Amino acid sequence: MADITLARKKELEEQDPFLEFINKGLELFKKYKVQIIAGLISVLVVWFSVVYYINFTKTQEANGFEALQQVTASLSKIEKKDAKKTFETAQTGYNKVINDFGGTVAGKMAMVQLGDLCFKEKKYDNAIELYKKALDGFSGTSLENLVLSSLAITYEQKKDFKNAELTFQTIIAGESSYKKDEAYFHLGLLYENQEKAKESKEMFSKIEKTSVYYKFIQEKL
Repeated sequence: MADITLARKKELEEQDPFLEFINKGLELFKKYKVQIIAGLISVLVVWFSVVYYINFTKTQEANGFEALQQVTASLSKIEKKDAKKTFETAQTGYNKVINDFGGTVAGKMAMVQLGDLCFKEKKYDNAIELYKKALDGFSGTSLENLVLSSLAITYEQKKDFKNAELTFQTIIAGESSYKKDEAYFHLGLLYENQEKAKESKEMFSKIEKTSVYYKFIQEKL
């Protein structure tokens, strides 16, 4: 009985492991509380910054597309025969979207649409500049090939065949199949005009039979 009492007394005198852990934790907190609090504040700042950025980006995209739609709507009200007024109104409207929302998808689309208008007006240097600026917003998507195709065709119109060739080759080298048949077709014609019969035939041979371009090159195969 005495042994049990002594064992129990010794057990009670020993500190509970859980309480010991808590006490050590409190001691560490007291010792490093400044560093711990500073670390927590840093984490919270980063978290709030990420949340703010996500919400801000979503808002910017929504506002950008709304502004882009307003430009499109304003253009539809202008008589198509007044080409000069259409271009001036479009240029003003699209440039505002680009300046206000240039980092958004809407801003990049405004660049492409203004580039298309510049192309129609034979302002090829302006179109090329706009297409190039828009490219980084569509990297890795099928829209990238759409912009690259517009850029390459603009180079063709400028008779800058070297850059046209390089840009069409970029489309071919990409993973997306979008606009590849068009690139093969244009490259085939470029090589044909350069009297590179072998290279030309090779490009034409890669065009799918279901492509709209196939009927134009059947006799060349």
